[in-house]
Amino acid sequence: MDGTIVTEQDREDLLTLLRMRFGAVDPEMESLIRAITDATQIDHLILVAANAARPEHVWQEVKQPGFRVVGQHFNPLNAEYPTTKGAST
Repeated sequence: MDGTIVTEQDREDLLTLLRMRFGAVDPEMESLIRAITDATQIDHLILVAANAARPEHVWQEVKQPGFRVVGQHFNPLNAEYPTTKGAST
């Protein structure tokens, strides 16, 4: 993304990625995402959503944004954390 303007499409892309990876998005999380106006934060959350092992890790980043995506919580192949509801380990 270039510039600092966040479009509704940017937010929808993030929500779609979350739905693809984890199923339904918590209404409170969706509301917080829809309120984001910082393009850097949306970019960061897309990276987090693509790499988080569990939706709780994304939720944590939505509530308290950070800029470090490290550790097993952000390893989408981590067998300890299935990426989709009902996935086997």
